[in-house]
Amino acid sequence: MKKLFKITSLLGASNLVILFCGVIKNKIIAVLLGTNGMGVISQVSSFLSLLTGISTFGVQQGVIKFIAEERDEYKLHKILKISLCFVFSISVVLFLIVLIFRTRITELLFSVSGFEYALFSTALSAPFVSLGVILLFYFKGRKNINVIFKVNMISSLSGLLIGIVLIEYFKVIGAVVQIGITASLIFILSLFYLSREKKKNKVKLNLDDFRILKGIVKYGSVISLAYIFSILSLVIVKSLIIRFLGFHSNGIYQSILIISGMLISFPQETFWSYYFPTVCENKDLNFRKKEFENFAYFLISVATPLVIIVFLTGRFLIQIFLSNQFLGASDFLNIRLLGDIFLIFSWPIDAIFLADQRYKYILAFGFIPNLILVVLSFLLVKAFALSGIFYAYLFSMVVFFIIHLLTFKRKYPKLFYGAKLFKKMGISITSILLSAILINGVYSKYFVIPIILCWIIAAFNSNSLRRRRVAL
Repeated sequence: MKKLFKITSLLGASNLVILFCGVIKNKIIAVLLGTNGMGVISQVSSFLSLLTGISTFGVQQGVIKFIAEERDEYKLHKILKISLCFVFSISVVLFLIVLIFRTRITELLFSVSGFEYALFSTALSAPFVSLGVILLFYFKGRKNINVIFKVNMISSLSGLLIGIVLIEYFKVIGAVVQIGITASLIFILSLFYLSREKKKNKVKLNLDDFRILKGIVKYGSVISLAYIFSILSLVIVKSLIIRFLGFHSNGIYQSILIISGMLISFPQETFWSYYFPTVCENKDLNFRKKEFENFAYFLISVATPLVIIVFLTGRFLIQIFLSNQFLGASDFLNIRLLGDIFLIFSWPIDAIFLADQRYKYILAFGFIPNLILVVLSFLLVKAFALSGIFYAYLFSMVVFFIIHLLTFKRKYPKLFYGAKLFKKMGISITSILLSAILINGVYSKYFVIPIILCWIIAAFNSNSLRRRRVAL
C-alpha cells in the first residue's frame, strides 16, 4: 500500500501540472472563443481520439500486458518495434481515407461545411499521436514512473506555451492545430527517453516475429473495439447535441467533460501505470487479492471525498477553469460526476478481466453501456434537452457497474472474498448520492460535512485507518 501511494504521489504531481496547463488552456479557449468555439474544439478532440483508437487498435493495452509479463530485454524491444510498425501503417491509411472523404466527414461531424481544415490537421497529427501512445504505454508496462512523470510534465508545459500563442493569433484554427501538436509532443519526448535506454543488440525483425504481433493484435483488437464503442458513442452524442441543441449546448457539454476528465485522470493514471501491469505480471491468487484490495481502497479513499468537494465547489470551479459563459454547466455537473463514480469503482474489476483475456466480457462491458447511452440520449435529448444526455450517461454507468459486479462474482468467486469491500463501495456511493441530493438545498453545507464523517467511520475501521492514513 505504501508503494502504491508513493507511486501515486509522483503521478499525482504530474497530473497537477497537466491539470494546471489544461485549466489555463481551456480558460483561454473559453474567453476568446466562447461556447461555440469550445463546441468545435470538443468535436475535433473527439475525432482525434477516434482516429487514435482505430489506429492503435488496442495495441497499447497489449503492449502493457506483454511488456509487463516479459523479462528479456531483447524481446521487450522487439515487441515495441513491431507494435510501432503496425500502428504507423494503420495511421497512414486512416490519414489517406480522411483526406479523400474530408468533405463528407465534415458534414457528418459538424452538420455544416467549412471545417475541412480541422479534419486535415487532425488526420495529419494522428500518426504521431498514435506512436506517442504506444511509446508511453511501453514505459507504463515497465512501470518506469520517472519517465512517465517527465514526459507528462514537459509535454504539458510545452503544449501550453504553444497553445497560448496559436490560440491568441489564429483563434479557432490555432486551437484546432494545437490539439495535434500538443499530443505529438508525447511521441517526441518518449522517443528521446527510449533512445537513452541501453540495448545490448540492435533489434531486427523477420517474418517469424509477426507471431508476436498476432498475439498483441488479437488481444488489442478486442480492447480496441470496446474503446471505439466508447469514443464512437461520444461522437454520436455530440452530433445529436449539435443537431438538436446547437454548438452552444455542445460547448456546455464539453465543459462538463473537461471537469469530469480532470477528476478521473488522477486514479486513471495510477490504474494504467501501476495497477494493471502489476496484475498482469503476477497471477498468484493471494497476490491479486492484496493488489485488488489496495487499489479498491485507494479509489474509495480518494474518489469519495474528491467528488463531494467538487459538488460543493462546482460553480466556482467552472468560473476558474472556464468562464461565466459556462455557468449553465453547473446544473448538470452533479449528474455527470455520479456516473463517473460508478465508472471508477468498476476499474479494479476491469483490470482482472483485461489481464486474463476474457474477450467476450470485455466486449460486453464496452458495448452494452454505450449502446444504452446512445439510445437513451437520442430519446431523451428531444424531451429534456441537455439534461437528458446526462441522465442517459448516469443510467448507462449504473448498468456498467452492476454488470461488472455480477460478472466478477460469478467468474472470480475466490477473489470476490465476501461483501466487505463492496459494502464499503456501497457506503461511498450512498454518501455521494446523499451529497448530490442535498447540495442544492439552502442548508447543504451543514449536511455534507457530517456525511463525510459518517463515510469515514463506516468505510474504515481502526486498523484500515492506520494502514491508509496517507490516503486520508
